[in-house]
Amino acid sequence: MLGYLLIDRGRKPTGSIRHCDAATQQIINFNHALEDVKGASRLRFCHDYSRKRSTLADLPTLQQALNGAREINGIIIIDDFRRIFVKCDAAHRFALLDELLGYSGHFRDLRTGEDIGQLNHSKARYILQVESPYKFELAKAPRSPRTAEEKREQTL
Repeated sequence: MLGYLLIDRGRKPTGSIRHCDAATQQIINFNHALEDVKGASRLRFCHDYSRKRSTLADLPTLQQALNGAREINGIIIIDDFRRIFVKCDAAHRFALLDELLGYSGHFRDLRTGEDIGQLNHSKARYILQVESPYKFELAKAPRSPRTAEEKREQTL
């Protein structure tokens, strides 16, 4: 499993992507969503830096990762499909979606939990109509409150 980060603001990252301000919220979203998934701590990330895009060729790392995932029957995960379309001109959004639909079965997002090919008409329209600025944060799952006594008993 490979996590995909799309950086579309700020300066181009150098060094570790985990220290890039523009990628911080995306990484937090992955951590919250996958904290209970076995092996999620070994999730690797790839990223593209693109302020504007109109085709999949404008996201070369994603295109290469999707081609590789198709060959080995793997999966690429992004936190939210809308991230790809928010900086894409409206005239090019349908064509970009068609390109991504070619990778059905290999490209998912955390927000819907669905594959790009499983999106129904209304979800696809919702993704294509995204406007800037857009923000997506995955909240932590609420935990049941425990009393101090219950917490002490747990450590015995």
